[in-house]
Amino acid sequence: MPDIPLNSVLDILSANGNRMSDVNPIRYAAITRGEALLHRIKIEEKEMPIMAMNAQMYELRRISRSVVIEQSP
Repeated sequence: MPDIPLNSVLDILSANGNRMSDVNPIRYAAITRGEALLHRIKIEEKEMPIMAMNAQMYELRRISRSVVIEQSP
């Protein structure tokens, strides 16, 4: 899986014509939490026990789903 820049989601939102003022604050918080979690997983990947990694990946998927559900019409 290629590295995804931490600001890529916000870049996609702005490329689609969304201004930051148009972005739902709850969705923005979920995106930000997801990015922070992804960044932490990348940093700790080599030192983290597999069970802790699985728990963080589960949390990342949960955050991602909440953003997608909220975006859907």
